[in-house]
Amino acid sequence: MPDMTKDDKKKVYLTRHAEKDSEGVLTGEGRKAAVALGEKLPLEDVADVICSDSLRAKETATLALINT
Repeated sequence: MPDMTKDDKKKVYLTRHAEKDSEGVLTGEGRKAAVALGEKLPLEDVADVICSDSLRAKETATLALINT
C-alpha cells in the first residue's frame, strides 16, 4: 500500500456517553471499552482523533490510541 498523505487520511471524532459522573475518571468497564476501541481503530488511515476536553474523553482517547 502506498504511503498516505494527511489529506488521504480520515479524522475520527471520539464521542462518549455516560449516564452519571461523566467528569470523573473511567471505571474499570470504561477502561476495557477504551482498549477494545483501540483494537478496532484502523489508525494507519487516521489523521486526527478529536474529543472533548472532559477527563473521561481524554482518558478514553489515550487508552484507545496506546492500545492499537
